[in-house]
Amino acid sequence: MPQPLAAVFVGSDTLLLQCVEIWRERGHRIAAVVTDADKVRRFCAEQGLRCVDGLGDHAAALAGEPIDVLFAITWLRLLPAAALRLPRRFAINFHDGPLPRYAGLNATCWAILHGETEHAVTWHRIEARADTGDVLVQRSFPIAPDDTAFTLNARCFQAGQETFAELVQQLAAGTLAPRPQDLGRRSYFGRHARPAALAVLDFAAPAAAAARLVRAFDHGGYRNPIAVAKVRAGLGAFAPGAAEPVPGSGAPPGTVTAVDGETVQIACADADVRLSRLRCLHNLPLGPDGLRALGVVAGARLPATAAAAPALTALGAAAAPDEPAYVELLARDEPLAVPGGAPAGPRAEPARLAVVLPGARDAEDAAAP
Repeated sequence: MPQPLAAVFVGSDTLLLQCVEIWRERGHRIAAVVTDADKVRRFCAEQGLRCVDGLGDHAAALAGEPIDVLFAITWLRLLPAAALRLPRRFAINFHDGPLPRYAGLNATCWAILHGETEHAVTWHRIEARADTGDVLVQRSFPIAPDDTAFTLNARCFQAGQETFAELVQQLAAGTLAPRPQDLGRRSYFGRHARPAALAVLDFAAPAAAAARLVRAFDHGGYRNPIAVAKVRAGLGAFAPGAAEPVPGSGAPPGTVTAVDGETVQIACADADVRLSRLRCLHNLPLGPDGLRALGVVAGARLPATAAAAPALTALGAAAAPDEPAYVELLARDEPLAVPGGAPAGPRAEPARLAVVLPGARDAEDAAAP
């Protein structure tokens, strides 16, 4: 009978906890759980598991511990070389995409955006270069026509749980058969990768492309680390929560062909797209009055995206590295100091800024039929 194995689990989300349970159910030992998440710390406390701070030197903390396998599951940082030397047999990572084609982060978003019809989850050996190690277990499944980042992520987690059970069985039996990746087919999406034009919909493109853009960055209310699909209007912008192609009206691309209390229909290159679950950029529901204030009325022609796209793309690339720090700062709802100005007062004051993008039409013209 195979001897029980000892493992270290590194991660921060629910899939990690599910895999810990599977590992224990199969009779194996958990040497420690490394995390930066409070819910994982609470789980460890409840289950009597050793918990190590993932933001500290966990390799040093675990030095000398007999470890057969290290699992990195829902851990979005590269592990140091010292951590990879801890296990005697394997250091294994869970990846929520098909390798080598969608290496990096947020694979589900990019797959939907690019119109893929199939996705996969992959368990692979960890190497110094991200997502390049030998594939150990991989499972493919179709992407549904209405999948969003949220639903596809959920299906990846389900497939990850099921394939982890397969991985554990093969580890215990000694039947794992690592296979090298064909790195000539590799594509990589880093932490700071952003969609073109800051995810502003381009109605000169096919309606299906506009709908994919909305679905690709719909995280279902969970944290969105990339972008929100947006529509530029004559007097501002808004965010659709859902989109579907509908039969074409024959109007020029960018023409608002219908508006009601909950949806807006806009002509694209080949058909129309119906946008729903509309919200302003403050994430509040946007009704007919709000749309009218933005110049979104039946017959209006929305500004074309093409001319502004290079500037928007460059802005997204420049802002991406500092976004997490600014999100944390702005979430505190504290007045911000102005360089060269007086000290911040006790409360923030609203300000209205005029932003003119290349190719933007005059607001009055853009709102006109």
